[in-house]
Amino acid sequence: MFSSVSGWWAGCFEKFLPGFENECEEMTSQHKQLMLILDEIRFEGFFDESFTLSARGRPKFSRSALACAFIAKAVFRIETTRAIIERLQADKKLRRICGFKTGKRLPCEASFSNAFAEFAHSGILNKVHEVLVQRHLGGTMIENVARDSTEIDGREKPLKKEDTNENSSEISAIMFQKRASDSNESNKPKSESAESGVTPITESAGPTEDFQRKIDATDSMKPLQKIGEEDIKKTKKVSKKSSPKNEEHKPLTKLELQAKKSQQQILNDLSKNADIGGKKNSKGHTQFWIGYKLHMDVAPDGTPIACLLTSASVHDSMVSLALESITNQRVLSLYTLADAAYDARVIKENIESYGKIAVIDHNPRRGEKLDFDPCKSERYKARTTVERTNSEIKDNLGGRNVFVRGHSKVLCHLMFGVITLCAKRIVLAG
Repeated sequence: MFSSVSGWWAGCFEKFLPGFENECEEMTSQHKQLMLILDEIRFEGFFDESFTLSARGRPKFSRSALACAFIAKAVFRIETTRAIIERLQADKKLRRICGFKTGKRLPCEASFSNAFAEFAHSGILNKVHEVLVQRHLGGTMIENVARDSTEIDGREKPLKKEDTNENSSEISAIMFQKRASDSNESNKPKSESAESGVTPITESAGPTEDFQRKIDATDSMKPLQKIGEEDIKKTKKVSKKSSPKNEEHKPLTKLELQAKKSQQQILNDLSKNADIGGKKNSKGHTQFWIGYKLHMDVAPDGTPIACLLTSASVHDSMVSLALESITNQRVLSLYTLADAAYDARVIKENIESYGKIAVIDHNPRRGEKLDFDPCKSERYKARTTVERTNSEIKDNLGGRNVFVRGHSKVLCHLMFGVITLCAKRIVLAG
């Protein structure tokens, strides 16, 4: 991995860190890889490490050193915080690379957890990711942006969904009024004749004659009523099909409503609680999991440009508009590649509004599947980049070992892997 920078490393290592290898034993390839990654990230510029005398309590541990330790946790594939603390206690080289002073005690597990909570709630890692992407790809034109999502298993119970129907209150009010009117009608006082069930007999006509007249009248009206009912049904069917008012008052879809909102409004509306999700794998079988879903836009070299974490049940298409907006704020690209889950008119129009070309696989939706033309078919093959990136984050950078709970902390855990991958791509490109 580091063959391209081996000459630079041999010339600069002794210059910047004289006697480091002699002091701390022989360095492994992972130590050298971590040093290059941390040199690209430069956490020191994102944290205020200044100490004020007016602050109460003991001074805090260096937040940049703790952040470097979490990056080392991803690089060395260490699963738990307790394990990284034990590794720091035993590995002098790693302790010095992360920025912890020799001769002083390391932060305890609670201090690591408190710092991790600060990183999660402040959103500082999103800023670090944005700076890395702009440093690596800002001001350059890239060909493709590949978009996809991947499942993230969580250690939480799925929360029940709340009723988000906008018309639910109106429907409940109408049903309440209907029930109230029915109860009022049932409580009305009945006449004595109705209660007794006996019809009053008039003196002018006998009971048998009156009853016979009613039977003759109903028998004569039956064919006319049937004809009238059939005509009414036919006219109703025709009016439903041909009436333009039904087309005008057709309710908007969720994507059409999203297109009228700002980026922040779309992000606020997305569900972020852990729940149950399902997705088809490469073999066409549906797999279910409890947790979250990570949505990403990836550059051709595998650099994650933008990423969002939602509930597992959120459909991929509901995040496309927000991802497209974030990606176009950070990089310039020509094509957006996505699978059939993103095949929607609103998404294609949104991509084209940025002056790009949407290369999205056709979703037949119980119809015939349409194939790409030869040019787009060849272009669409580059979409596998995002699948390899998802696999890299989950297999090698801690994406499968999520031991924290809550949306903000799970996103923070994944962002350390995303930032590490970005720094790797910058090192390889340099």
